[in-house]
Amino acid sequence: MYLRTLSIMFLINLIVMLIHPSGSLAAAESQSMTNDVNNRRVIIQVKDDHHFAADKWGIQEITSKQLLRDQYNLVRIPNHMDYTETLDDIKQASNVAMAEPDYIRQKTTVPSDIGNDKQWYLDRIQMPQAWDVETGSSDVTIAVLDTGVDAGHPELNGRVRSGYDFVNNDRDPDDDNGHGTSVAGVIAANANEEGVSGIDLGAELLPVKIANNAGEASVYHILEGIQYAIDQGADVINMSFVSYRSSKLEKNAVQKAYEAGILQVAAVGNKAINEPSYPAAYPAVIGVAATNQQGDHAEFSNYGDAVDVTAPGQSIYTVHKGDRYDTYQGTSYATPIVSGIGGLLKAHRPSWSNVQLKKALEASAVSPDKAEWTGYFGYGQVNAHRALTMDLDGWSDDVPNTQASAKALAFDQPVSEKINHSMDNDWYRLEVDKRSKVTIKLSNPSQTLDLTAELHDADGPMATLDAQAAGGDEHDTFTADAGTYYLNVQTKHHRWSTVPYDISISKQFPDVERYANEIQYLTQQGIIHGFSDGTFKPNQNVTRLQAVQMLLSEMDIDGDQATVSDPGFKDVHADTYGYEAIAKAAELDLINGKEDVSFDAGGQLTRGQMAAMLVSAYDLTGAYNDRFTDVPNGHWAHDSIDILAANDMAKGYPDHTFRPEQPISREHFSLFLYNYMNG
Repeated sequence: MYLRTLSIMFLINLIVMLIHPSGSLAAAESQSMTNDVNNRRVIIQVKDDHHFAADKWGIQEITSKQLLRDQYNLVRIPNHMDYTETLDDIKQASNVAMAEPDYIRQKTTVPSDIGNDKQWYLDRIQMPQAWDVETGSSDVTIAVLDTGVDAGHPELNGRVRSGYDFVNNDRDPDDDNGHGTSVAGVIAANANEEGVSGIDLGAELLPVKIANNAGEASVYHILEGIQYAIDQGADVINMSFVSYRSSKLEKNAVQKAYEAGILQVAAVGNKAINEPSYPAAYPAVIGVAATNQQGDHAEFSNYGDAVDVTAPGQSIYTVHKGDRYDTYQGTSYATPIVSGIGGLLKAHRPSWSNVQLKKALEASAVSPDKAEWTGYFGYGQVNAHRALTMDLDGWSDDVPNTQASAKALAFDQPVSEKINHSMDNDWYRLEVDKRSKVTIKLSNPSQTLDLTAELHDADGPMATLDAQAAGGDEHDTFTADAGTYYLNVQTKHHRWSTVPYDISISKQFPDVERYANEIQYLTQQGIIHGFSDGTFKPNQNVTRLQAVQMLLSEMDIDGDQATVSDPGFKDVHADTYGYEAIAKAAELDLINGKEDVSFDAGGQLTRGQMAAMLVSAYDLTGAYNDRFTDVPNGHWAHDSIDILAANDMAKGYPDHTFRPEQPISREHFSLFLYNYMNG
């Protein structure tokens, strides 16, 4: 009836290892798996236009009437065959898309004594005030995937629709355990002035029996139950069961129900551990932990990333099958409280989507420590009145959730956005015009969110940004050819936050290693430019004309448009490339010609000439106490180099030289210019 404890599992594994000393660990793991599987069964999803022949495998096909017979094959691996090895072989078969064990999910009740102030929790979640706003509607259907429901109980009379029993494959989903009836009572017991009152006083219940009389539900029956709830038009699905084994098939079924517009609510479990539990941990599901009568985290309740909200789960007085009442505790009973409020909310806001309902339940919850989200309380304890009376922020300007309509990003123009709800993901588009080194920075100040981003090109995913935990920033640098790129920003653990994140994209030259930040800064200012092939050529020497052009750009002078007089250089004429810039620089006394009265536009600029040019351009002054060993007092560039060093624009080389006659590279000229601008 209940999950085996870790100590029992350890003893079983130990016994297996003692009996089978060779390969004992693998055997123990295989035994552990089959203990959690429904009668050695496997769920098989066959590829389109293919067929799975169980008899050829020597295994048994389950041929009972199945809702999902067109979607899956359900088979049983005989006892004499190794379950794990056979399952692995089936997974590798060319006609099989997916194969998984038919795992067992457990109900999450913790037995408790009768009494304890009856329905104390109704005041705690402000139900009396909520009922003044909304009591529920028969237009809303809440599916109870559980052990069945005692439809004849006085508290449920007239509220239970015809359902289905997938355990016995019949149309009589009666409760032979009691768990489903007690859960249904929390959701929707009649307000008849006796016994107990449910949360939603108007909704109809859809009993979907997916668990046997021991409270065990196999994944296959859960798949059937979810599909049935979809087919029957359910608005809410309550799932008060749990397992610690994820299932892709179950996740896909949950996603299908989400896409059908259904609000799904599930228990996180009662082992007092921080471990993902399913289906609560799936993105489309509200995971519910339990609080006690003091409003604290219930000691039995699981906690961690699967928790979205909490609800009272201790000493919950509710109906029991057979016209009786009883008191229970567990996340099984916190969950239907949330489902019931979800039903009321759907009745009150019939046009709201399941995404909006989920966000309202979470955003209206009350956190005891005022934190936005914690692993013990999620977004807080649900509050029915707040949920029914709150208004949600509009999402009309949200970043698109699809790649096809991605929002355009521009280089060096940061964007601030929010993850608005648990299923939100933001798609961005980036156009790169030439080969570049691109840096993506994702700044995340929210301690609630663990952001990730997936980078795509035309062929699909390229890289994932996921190095930091919640509240951490992500970044990546990659070399991009010209083309279109996409970035999909998501959050782990299906959470949202009121705190925005920032995304910025910057472009660097792919051949720049040193002084990348300095060169990028000057590029952003429009002072320096790369070449037509997208490179910067950092080690290429700066020409005299290039130096003039960069200085004028920094001084915000458009040399090409300047009105100038003939500078008087014999090699510079009106039709010479860069004529206006050279003439303007000469007019400002930034440059001098050579002894032969030429300018030599394509000639290399030396480090000494660079010093003289910068000192002249910016009217720099100062004295440098140290001396460069290769710049004596009588050197023609001594004063300029001395002033440049005094202004922290030049450091020289480790051997205390400046090398004034050495041509200056593009990266070093950029560094000197950056040092001036940011000194």
